[in-house]
Amino acid sequence: MYRDQQNKRESGIRSVRIGGISVQVSHQKGALIIWGTRELNGRTVTLRGGDNPLSATFRPFRVNNETKYAAAFSRVLPDNYWTDGGYDIKFASVTINTGWVEQLDWR
Repeated sequence: MYRDQQNKRESGIRSVRIGGISVQVSHQKGALIIWGTRELNGRTVTLRGGDNPLSATFRPFRVNNETKYAAAFSRVLPDNYWTDGGYDIKFASVTINTGWVEQLDWR
């Protein structure tokens, strides 16, 4: 059902700001933020489970004079995914839903 939506026009695209990080969602797609530690800065995490794997890199975000580290995935098709960041990074499964931002905490 959802796989057919990737060829349709996306509607309702908007930015959602959570913890100082902005990601985009729509009526057809959701988003994921993975909160991390300073040690994960520069590390890449891959989101697997959909048609094509997606990658994001942990990077610093400055919020209220505090540095937070996160990897953000915007406008992801709804599906069940799992994270793959290498042998020494946490593994997690996550379900992405339309119009919502899912969060994983790896701090």
